[in-house]
Parts: sequence; C-alpha cells; structure tokens
Amino acid sequence: MQSVLERYRAMLEPKGSEGDTAYERGAHSARYADDAHALLPGTWFMSGHHQGRAEIDALWEAVRLVWPKGTRLFRNHFFVGEDTIAVEWWSRNEIWNGVQAQNSGVGRLRFRGEQVIDHHEVTDSEYFEEIHGDWRGAVGPEIGARLPLWSRRNAPFYADPAQNDWALEYSPTDGSGQVPDALQGVFQRTRAWWERPDCEAPPFADDVELFFQGRLWPLGGRHRGRAGWERVREVANRLWSDVHFPRLNFWAADDRVLVEWFC
Repeated sequence: MQSVLERYRAMLEPKGSEGDTAYERGAHSARYADDAHALLPGTWFMSGHHQGRAEIDALWEAVRLVWPKGTRLFRNHFFVGEDTIAVEWWSRNEIWNGVQAQNSGVGRLRFRGEQVIDHHEVTDSEYFEEIHGDWRGAVGPEIGARLPLWSRRNAPFYADPAQNDWALEYSPTDGSGQVPDALQGVFQRTRAWWERPDCEAPPFADDVELFFQGRLWPLGGRHRGRAGWERVREVANRLWSDVHFPRLNFWAADDRVLVEWFC
C-alpha cells in the first residue's frame, strides 16, 4: 500500500502539503473499479450509496457541475492500512452560484490492487446542505436522477431511524497492523479508551480541544479543556443511556490516531 499511497499523495498534493492544491478530480475518479461502492452520509447532493461505476461517474459529473472551478485542498493528513488509505482533508470550493465554501472531513478508500472498491466520506453535511440547497437546478434531471438524494427533497430524510446509512459492512479492514513503532504506545492507549470511553482517565491533555462538526445536534461545535470534555461526557450520558460499538477501525501516522467508529 505504500506505493499506492505515494501515487495518491502526489495526485492530491502535487504542490506539497503546505500548498493550496488544485485537486486532480479526473485522476481520482478514474481510479474506481467497475464494481466500486461509495457512501457519503448526510443530506447534501453527494449523499447516499453509489453502487457501480455508472453511479459513481454520475456523482463526479454532479461534482463538476456544482463546483465548476474545481476543489482546492490546503491541508491533508494521510494514513495507510492493510488495503486502505484514510485522508483527513481541508478544502475550499467555489460553488456554481459564486458562494465560497470551506470545509473539512475524513475519507477512507479501500483498494483492490490500485483500484478503489469502497469509498466512505464524512464531512459537515449540514453546512453543505445549507449552502448547496438549490443544487438540483445546477445538476439538472438527467444527472440528478442517478443521485440517491435527488428525489428526497424534504425532511425527514430518514423517516425510520433504523434506515440511517450504515457503512459497517463496507469497512472490513483498517490500519491497526501498520502502526509505526514510535506510535505504538499512543495507539494502544487510544484504542483502550475508545473500547471503554466511560473510563475516568481519557487520554486528553488539560488544554484539549474537542470539535464536532454540525450545528444541529447537541454536541456540535468546539469544546475546550477539561471542562469542555466533562460537558461533552455529561451531555452524551444524558442523551444515550447505552452506547455499543460493534466495530472500531484504527489508523496511526505521525502524531495522530484516526478512529472510524460505528455505534
């Protein structure tokens, strides 16, 4: 996977990690296998399950129409796994209507050889839904009819909570076996806490900053320091009487541990 990572990094960061990089969208979309799957949770124009190359091509065509001037990435962190690459990214886009959008998120790509067979992307979809609210007019019905969210125009987007998008079955591998030796201690402490997050000694510094994307749910926003962490824990305990993680995926690189969770 290291060779795949280097080619992927060059595609995303041709000017270096500190530069404001024009994302090579065409090169990315060409790397999907014919039987690839993509899941982008949320309610914005890219959301939903996209099965097979035809639906994924329609997705990238919609992206071209919504962001005609392309996407610019200005920071990335990369994590490599057994057959996966996870990317923490920050981007700038100019929407077709002239609005300037800035956002961040995490994408996990699973490969068969050098082709992407599964793509799971997470970002602040509430914000993107707000600024892209009239995206159907830019995309048009021919492309839109092949997008999962085209026909879902009004809330609730999930009439039955049990119908929420579930990516667990598409995430069979992670980067646990690829953790650098220098990060093993940090990685093991992080994994121990995630597997038992109600413990009294979380691996957080006194000046920790916790950030949850999305403004509509109770934990959204920035929480700073130990007081912020205690507030998050208290609110979570009141909201959810019982939390179970059927699977946790982990990657580690540099001084970071990345966790993909399902609860």
